[in-house]
Parts: sequence; structure tokens; C-alpha cells
Amino acid sequence: MWPFVSADDVECPKSAPDMLLRAAAVLEVSPSRCLVVKESDLGVAAARNAGMSVLKFLRT
Repeated sequence: MWPFVSADDVECPKSAPDMLLRAAAVLEVSPSRCLVVKESDLGVAAARNAGMSVLKFLRT
């Protein structure tokens, strides 16, 4: 079973890197080794603030 992280697990779930950092901690992976896929500028900023690589996709 895969670990699950939700907004209830962190103090600031949106527009903050808290949930991303919590997920990395649960998986026992360094944030610098994570790749986050996001479509919003806020999500991209959160991933960068967490010290993670980001792949932003655009909707057409």
C-alpha cells in the first residue's frame, strides 16, 4: 500500500511547500530527489520552495 498525505497532515496545505515536504518525509526521500508535476504557477512555486524539481504542464 502506498503512503497517503492529505491537507489534514500539514498546517498550510495550499500555496506552501508543506504538503510536498511531508510527502517526501513519508517516502523517506530527500526533496532534492523529487520531481513534482504541476499545472498552476502556485504549485510550481510551492515545489520550488520545497527544493524540488518541477515539471509544469500546460492545458490546451
